[in-house]
Amino acid sequence: MLAGSWFSFPIFFANLKAEGIECIAMLKKMRTVYYIWEGQKLTLSQAYRKLPKKRGKAELLCEAIVSTIPSNEGEIAVELKIVFVRNRNKKKEWLAIASTGAHLESGEIVRLYGRRRDIEVFLSGKELPWLGKRIFMQAF
Repeated sequence: MLAGSWFSFPIFFANLKAEGIECIAMLKKMRTVYYIWEGQKLTLSQAYRKLPKKRGKAELLCEAIVSTIPSNEGEIAVELKIVFVRNRNKKKEWLAIASTGAHLESGEIVRLYGRRRDIEVFLSGKELPWLGKRIFMQAF
């Protein structure tokens, strides 16, 4: 599933994973949301600083396999592959895209996330009264 909201949080991934649904979504840099990487509790910004980067003008800057930290009782920890990409609008900044499919290649995660924009443009240009609040999913 491609998340249509701008940013997603660990509980979102945990709820989907509990239902057996894989997801790709954008993550927000927050000081209060932590992930476990190599036994360390880190924010996205801290993880980005510690990861080895690709040199030059690479679009894919780095990647990491992390685990979420359950915030509520009964919530499960989820393994995520986070891909850090260069922000096209601000070249010195980065964006983080997460996937519950840790087996996917980084380029594939970015490519699939890019499809989200095509879907939004299609739906915004059409009036689809039958769409309602249904969720449409496509296997990639």
